[in-house]
Amino acid sequence: MEKKYLSKKEIRKMKSKEREIFEKMFSHYAKKEMEQFFSFFDPNVNWTVYGENFFAGNYKNIQLLEDAYQRLYEMTTQVKQHVRWIIVEGNAAAAFLYDEIIGKDNKHYTIDYWLRLQLSPQTQKVIQVDNFMDCLQMQKIIKSTHFGRRVA
Repeated sequence: MEKKYLSKKEIRKMKSKEREIFEKMFSHYAKKEMEQFFSFFDPNVNWTVYGENFFAGNYKNIQLLEDAYQRLYEMTTQVKQHVRWIIVEGNAAAAFLYDEIIGKDNKHYTIDYWLRLQLSPQTQKVIQVDNFMDCLQMQKIIKSTHFGRRVA
């Protein structure tokens, strides 16, 4: 028996409300429309960045998170944000992202990220994020700026 695969059109018809939320959220991320991106998060989002780098720590509200992204932009001369893919199951998603960065040393870096996100069933806002990134590349960017380690 021949296996039938769904067409892109058929897959789009099957999209859940949650998938649409995550896709819209990350479309803003890819366009670096950070105000719109952050509007999808609960004001008291719990965002944990794992690893040993300047950004590692637990961010317990949206303002701390916005400040962290602002610090990243200040540490670089250019950040181009990309979404590789998003996997959605119910009100949870895994997002695989990468940023092309030009550091203060004018070197090019690529940072790979993996995010696990959880939507609130009541508000449809992101309430929990687990963030893993390529810490070695991040450390190189940080060294190029002479910043020290900071924990949220």
